[in-house]
Amino acid sequence: MPAPDPAGISVPFEIETERLFLRCPRPGDGLEMNAAIRESITELRPWMPFATPVPTVEETERFVTETFRAFEDKRGFGFRMVEKQTGAFAGNIGTHGFNWSVPACEIGYWVRSCCTGRGYASEATRALTVMAFDLLRMERVGIRCDSRNVASRRVAEKAGYRFEGTLRCDSRAPDGSLRDTLVFSMIRREYENIRRGRGV
Repeated sequence: MPAPDPAGISVPFEIETERLFLRCPRPGDGLEMNAAIRESITELRPWMPFATPVPTVEETERFVTETFRAFEDKRGFGFRMVEKQTGAFAGNIGTHGFNWSVPACEIGYWVRSCCTGRGYASEATRALTVMAFDLLRMERVGIRCDSRNVASRRVAEKAGYRFEGTLRCDSRAPDGSLRDTLVFSMIRREYENIRRGRGV
């Protein structure tokens, strides 16, 4: 099967899950997102480079604007997690690291501190997995996380991703320390088995 042409792919700006709306960030969303980052800074700082130092509203707004432009240009597909019941911002999730010759990509996410423990990240990850395989026609989708980030690892496992291995001392954590990276993946055959109810 030939690799898909990104120009011919159409991804909706909003995806609905059981409890969330996943919405592409729009210019002007930076203020709300920055407030969530500041609220969650203690939990985000060990894992997320953007949390050190604490970003300004202007920096977060630039990130939002770039995410929106990347979405329009089909360079990446980032979404805000929004609670259906409250309309509150609950976190971010998106696809990145595209290799269209495979094709393959990765999913990354973070959840606002007041919304952790509710399964939002795994719910959103499952939705983006469907998007990646059904709309983007990926053959492989990956998730990577610091080996010490237990919560992120659980999200990948709950979403049905298979642990592939550990990249030892492969990069630096935000505090400058060497980190080991856990690699999870799902390939098309496994995804199709899950959709048929056969499991991975």
